Amino acid sequence: MSDKINLLLRSRDKFAGSSSNFNVSFQTNQYTGKFVRFKRVMFPLSYYNINSSSNSLSVDIGAGTQTVSLTIGQYSLPSLLASEIQTKLITLDATFLCSYSSLTSKLTISRTGNFTILTSISTTNDILGFNTINKTGSASYSSDNSVLLDPNTCITVHTDLISSTFECTDYRSDVSLVVPITQDLGTYINYYPNISEWFPSSNRNTTSVHVELRDAYNNILELNGLPVDIEIEFSNVMY
Repeated sequence: MSDKINLLLRSRDKFAGSSSNFNVSFQTNQYTGKFVRFKRVMFPLSYYNINSSSNSLSVDIGAGTQTVSLTIGQYSLPSLLASEIQTKLITLDATFLCSYSSLTSKLTISRTGNFTILTSISTTNDILGFNTINKTGSASYSSDNSVLLDPNTCITVHTDLISSTFECTDYRSDVSLVVPITQDLGTYINYYPNISEWFPSSNRNTTSVHVELRDAYNNILELNGLPVDIEIEFSNVMY
């Protein structure tokens, strides 16, 4: 074996899975090495910020708990999100309004007559800026915090080629790499980790590799088929 071996794991070369949860194979059994490190991770920040795990909003307008589901997608502007919330809430009561203030960066949801926003069971809180204490006794409520279109502070990458793991906040501990998110949705991540960090390789003889990209809440990213490239390097010696 040569001193170092570089592998490029590309979702476009997958034989199973999606672009963020995929398996890639090699033509022959690949002898890797004792140690492995990430050199570069590339993927688009084009995942859905409203997904099946973050799209429910529950209210009580006097008839018990009613829940609306926001349309899954990537909302690039808070005003688009406010429009979607109003569209769904008026199916419960035609007097509902939802607006966004660019001055305060907060949403306001209102109707004719008091109602309760059941933030304790809603899954949209982090994005809409609400705390988890139910909002009750009023006909109008504004976000407790600024609207955060992308609440992810990091994306976690896992591959079964690496045995050592570490933690991304409190959400997921079985990850191989943490990619900090410092850019806006719609841009492209081209991340170069600290390449001085080597990890023990979990499988020194392999014909396939499994890769996952997850958000900080442990949900598989939905990249809609857009490509992911991960460059890794193997060696029998840590440099």
